[in-house]
Amino acid sequence: MNGKVEEAKRMMSKMRLKGLKDNVATHTNLLKGLCIMGRSDDAANHLKEMISLGLKPDVKAYAVVIHDYCKLGKPTKAIVLLDEMKSRGLGLAERKYNQLQKE
Repeated sequence: MNGKVEEAKRMMSKMRLKGLKDNVATHTNLLKGLCIMGRSDDAANHLKEMISLGLKPDVKAYAVVIHDYCKLGKPTKAIVLLDEMKSRGLGLAERKYNQLQKE
C-alpha cells in the first residue's frame, strides 16, 4: 500500500504540471491512505501542503487525520488540528466531536 500512496502523490504532481486541477476530495483520499499506512504525521503535513497548493481542506479532510491521531492515542496532535480548523473557520459537528472523544 505504501508504494500506492507514493504513486498517487507522484501522479497528482504530474497532473498539476500538465495544468490539470486536483481537488480536496482527491487529497482526502490520499490522507486516508497515509493514515492507513500509519503515517498520520505525514498526513498532517499533507494538510499544510494542500493549503500551500491553494486548496482549502474541509472538515472531512481534517477529520481523517484527527480520527487517526485519536485512534493512535495522540490527543495532543488531534487538538492541534482542531485548533487549526477553528482558526480556518471550520468546526466539527457535535456528534463527530463526541465520537472522536470516545476513541
